[in-house]
Amino acid sequence: MRLKVRSLWRTVKDDLRIDFVPQQLTSYGGLELFSRYFRKLEVIGRLRRALAAIPSDYGSARLALLVVALFYVGARRLEHLRYLTGDPLIARFCGLARLPTARTMSNWLKQFSQATLAPLVELNHDLVVEALGK
Repeated sequence: MRLKVRSLWRTVKDDLRIDFVPQQLTSYGGLELFSRYFRKLEVIGRLRRALAAIPSDYGSARLALLVVALFYVGARRLEHLRYLTGDPLIARFCGLARLPTARTMSNWLKQFSQATLAPLVELNHDLVVEALGK
């Protein structure tokens, strides 16, 4: 079945309200704090520019955020994506309506080379310099 690219994305319009009450959510609520911080630093737009050379139906910036989310939740392998498929906080953090498969992520990561990593290294450098400057 062929999916439309736009059906893979999700728009996040507002911050989640953070309350410490029993809810039917996973323990990955800290991703909302990361998300707010990333929006403040305009990380998503900067990632889009840095990853412009690496195409993806899901959007390379969104997949990069998914890699950050995987580290945050303790996933050690791309196959762990299958356990996170229904998690609303992971999908919201990445801006995705549907998480990619491990195979899709693997194919996306294979596109990286020294040349395509250079803009990411520069972005990392800029973020560190900005943080130290404050």
